[in-house]
Amino acid sequence: MSKVITYLHSSGNTAVVIPSPNTSLSIEEVAAKSVPAGVDYTIIDEASLPNDRVFRGAWKVSGSRVVEDVAKVKEIAHGYRRQHRSALFSPYDQIIAAQVPNGNPQAAEQAREQIRANDAAVQTSINNAATVAEVRAALVGYGAI
Repeated sequence: MSKVITYLHSSGNTAVVIPSPNTSLSIEEVAAKSVPAGVDYTIIDEASLPNDRVFRGAWKVSGSRVVEDVAKVKEIAHGYRRQHRSALFSPYDQIIAAQVPNGNPQAAEQAREQIRANDAAVQTSINNAATVAEVRAALVGYGAI
């Protein structure tokens, strides 16, 4: 089983060092070269990392595993939600702002209201989520990830 090195980076995020498979260095030697002096680190199995990096900024070391912090996942999820909402709004914003000839500003505003309502429901789902899986389900259902 492959080993990786984790430590708390000065940015506040969990850093993960994955040694090259071709290295002749031991995992401890890789840590000595890669981890800043004086910083504590943990050596764990690579298999204990989360399966994807969607919420990479929410990773934290918990014992011999890297887990996703639910509070940080929610912050990241709201960012994805806002980006998705902005993309959905874009074509309607142009119709309303530019008063496009043959455009239908009333229909555009109705579409924007529907987007706002859907987004508010997703926001509530994220806020009420107790697990990372619930946050992920809210975003996937919304098409944001």
